[in-house]
Amino acid sequence: MPFNTDDSLVQTVEASIQKDVSLATYNTFGFSYQAEYFAVADSLESLKILLAWANRSNVNITMIGGGSNLLISDHIGGLVIINRLLGMKAHEHANNLISLTVSAGEKWHQVVEHAVEQSWHGIENLALIHRHSGCCTCSKYWCLRC
Repeated sequence: MPFNTDDSLVQTVEASIQKDVSLATYNTFGFSYQAEYFAVADSLESLKILLAWANRSNVNITMIGGGSNLLISDHIGGLVIINRLLGMKAHEHANNLISLTVSAGEKWHQVVEHAVEQSWHGIENLALIHRHSGCCTCSKYWCLRC
């Protein structure tokens, strides 16, 4: 295995993979197409294990965040992974600039709230956007890149 991880974690994550799961609650249109295989990645370790499983199983991978702006038109073959990776890290730069590294599973509005609480101005005009930070969000002063 190309990474160090506990065998019990591998077994737990691989046991969590489900077959033929409806995606109705994972897209805002509520379409009930099914994922051939389905799992949730809530840590970097679990994501690595899921990717390794898909590679060994020779199946395609589809990542889904919050499901907004996602139009599913048919069943999805392979492994659908719901991204629930969380975490934020601030980096200070010259001239009073801050950049944020945000895990794609973070809810965007909570990222904005955190920045405002820290008095990092310029992001507040991007509040109340209903999506996870895995989507690209830009303004004149802020840009979150995928």
